[in-house]
Amino acid sequence: MISNESAACDRAAAPFEDAAELAKLRAEIIKLRKINSVLMDRVENDMSAQSPNGFTLFQAAITLDNRVAERTTELTRLTHQLFEQINERYTAEKALLIAKGDAEKANLSKTRFLAAASPDLHQPLNIARLFLGLVGQQHETGRTQEYLAD
Repeated sequence: MISNESAACDRAAAPFEDAAELAKLRAEIIKLRKINSVLMDRVENDMSAQSPNGFTLFQAAITLDNRVAERTTELTRLTHQLFEQINERYTAEKALLIAKGDAEKANLSKTRFLAAASPDLHQPLNIARLFLGLVGQQHETGRTQEYLAD
């Protein structure tokens, strides 16, 4: 960096005719830069040693910023997981509603079939009841009555 500064000083040296004055200014610039560096070090050290509000607060801010970033990442991940679970449940609910509709259709078909077939099923049973009733009336013995009752 000093070589760049020397080049800049050489370009600015045109108004200065005296080489001694130019050398004196270069030395003063180097001296001021060293002083500036020492003062910056002191300020940084004083902030961390004396005042916990300076550098310590800066470090705390960086730490908090990192925590916020980590938690934001975690919350984003959890949000994506929740959306996936919601989509899975929505898909399952859709499938259940379709299955429920199919079951209701099947139940309705069964009910219609039984309603249509009921007279055909009841007719032979009613005939058997009537026949047993007639047989029961004709045979009044106790033993026949027991058989007919079962």
